[in-house]
Formats: sequence, structure tokens, C-alpha cells
Amino acid sequence: MIPTRTPPLHRASRAAIVVAALALAASAARAMDTDYQCIGYRPLSAELTPREGRLQFEGHVWKLRRVPAVGEARYKLGLAAVRAAIAELDRRGIVDPERVGMGGLSFGSEVAMWTATHSKLLKAVSIASVQAELAYYWFNAGAGRDFFRQNLEKVWGLGPPDTDIADWRRRSPSLQVDRINAPVLMQLPE
Repeated sequence: MIPTRTPPLHRASRAAIVVAALALAASAARAMDTDYQCIGYRPLSAELTPREGRLQFEGHVWKLRRVPAVGEARYKLGLAAVRAAIAELDRRGIVDPERVGMGGLSFGSEVAMWTATHSKLLKAVSIASVQAELAYYWFNAGAGRDFFRQNLEKVWGLGPPDTDIADWRRRSPSLQVDRINAPVLMQLPE
């Protein structure tokens, strides 16, 4: 017996998808899903913690194998996960890949902006955290803040902007604004 498959929805009737990328606990993922609930949109949340990763979509949960990554590799890994999730949901006829938005909090906001600057996947972006920008470095790397500078170099592979400008140009959304093809809503703290 050949299993039958529900035919995919016509592209015009497929739902848009909102990818909510987080770097927090499961409760934050649920809160983000609630915030992004609206008619015609179906949220996919990606939860990334130091120990595990999970994708959640309409009651389905997929555990992600954590691959240790440092610096730019972390962003590339995030973009690959977003690209794969969109492709799989499109293959299943669930979502329209031409109607994808992404919101992010903490590291998730950085992955959202990396996705916006390094792909054409997104039609809208919403972030709720500051980005790795030149001003971010200079505000936080003052005298007595050796830990900040060391952590930025160890985890993100970024040195001081005046000696490492090439890496900052590849990471900073404000230095790549010409590559962003989607509106960006910045919901930032004071």
C-alpha cells in the first residue's frame, strides 16, 4: 500500500512564518511564541542554550545537536539552521518561503541580523537586543573592563575595532546596511 500524502497548499494560501530565535530558557521561547501569534502567521521558535538547542513548530519539537562554534561560525550555523527549517517547511507545503519574518532576543537577535545581511530569506526582521557594533565595543571596553574585551575576543573572535576593523565590518549590521533588504523593527532597551 502506498501511503497518501496531503497535497501541498497552493503557494498563495500557505501561511507566512515567523522565526523566533532565542538564546534563553524555554519560558522565554514560549513568551516569544505568544508575542508573535497573529492571524496568518505560524511561529517557529529556535531555542539555543549552552547545553542544547530545540526547534518548536506547532507542537512538534526537534532537538538540535549542539556544534561548538566560535566567532563567525556561530552566525553561519544559525543561518544554516534557519535556511534548513524554511526549506523543510516549504517542502512539506506548510509555509510560503517568500513570506518569512524573523525576530530575535539576545544571541537570537544577532542571528536574525546575520540572516538579514547574509541572505535574502527574510521579508521582515524584529530584534530586541543590541548588536555587536563599534559603539557597543567602545561603551563596554573602558578601563577596568578587561573581562569584556577578553570575552569578546575568546567567544566572538573580535578584537578592538581600531585594529580589527575587517572582522567588525563582516559582523556589524550598521556597517552592512546596504545588504539588508527587509524592514527592521528595533525594540531595544533604554
